[in-house]
Amino acid sequence: MHRRHHRRTLAAAGLATSIVLGGATVPGAGAETRATPAAAAETATSISGTDAPVRVHVGAPLTPVAVTVVTAGEVDAAGTRLVDSRRTTVAQASSAGPETGRPRVQKMSVGVVGRDVPHWGAMTWEITAWTASDGDCAFGTTSVTTDVRAHAMLGLAASRTGSTVRIKGSLRAYHNLEGRYVAWSGRPVSVQRWTGSSWVQVAGVRTNAQGDVALTLGVPKGAQLRLVAADTSGTWGATSRTATA
Repeated sequence: MHRRHHRRTLAAAGLATSIVLGGATVPGAGAETRATPAAAAETATSISGTDAPVRVHVGAPLTPVAVTVVTAGEVDAAGTRLVDSRRTTVAQASSAGPETGRPRVQKMSVGVVGRDVPHWGAMTWEITAWTASDGDCAFGTTSVTTDVRAHAMLGLAASRTGSTVRIKGSLRAYHNLEGRYVAWSGRPVSVQRWTGSSWVQVAGVRTNAQGDVALTLGVPKGAQLRLVAADTSGTWGATSRTATA
C-alpha cells in the first residue's frame, strides 16, 4: 500500500513540475517569504522548518513560488499543495532531489496560475516529506497559512518646470478571470515625500478610468517622491519607484 502511494505521489510531482517549467516570471510578482517554524510532525519523518510564504502575489500568466522544506532526518522527497478554505487544490508541486543521497533540505517551485485561483484570501500550504525504504513510507507533515491576492504595479514619472513638479502615475492590477493586468480605476493613491527619516503624504489623488493619475506639486528641488496604493481584500497594494524631482 505504501509503495503504491509513493508511486502516485511521484507521478503527480512530475505533472506539477512540467507546469512550472513552462511558465514565465512576471517582474515584481511572486511571493513575500518569511521563515516560518514548522509544527512537529507526529510521524517517523518530521519537518523541522519551511520558508513557505505567508503572502503570495498572483500575476500573469503564472507566478512561480519557491518553497524549501527542512527535515529532521534524510528523506527522498517533499511535496506541497496550496488549498483554499473549501479544500480545493489551487497549485501543487514536489521536490526533485538528486539521484543519489537523501538530503534534509528539499526545494520545489510551485506554479500558481491566476485563472486557477477561485477566489482571493486565506489559504494553506500543506507540506509533506517522505522516505521510501523496503516499500514502506514514513511521512512528516506540516502546514502554513498564507494570504493569496492579486499583484498590482504602480508606475511613476516626475518632471520639473521651475518651482513645480508634474507627477504622472499608472496603477495596474492582475485580473484572474481575464488573465492579464488591467487598469485599476477609482483607487486612492498617496503622493509621499521622503523627509530624511520617514515618508510623509504631501497629496492624495484618485485614479481615473484608465488607472492613471496626474497632478502638479510645489516641492523643493531634489525632493524624493513616490506613489503608494493601499491593499484591498483581493489585491495587494503597490509602491512606485522613488523619483528625485
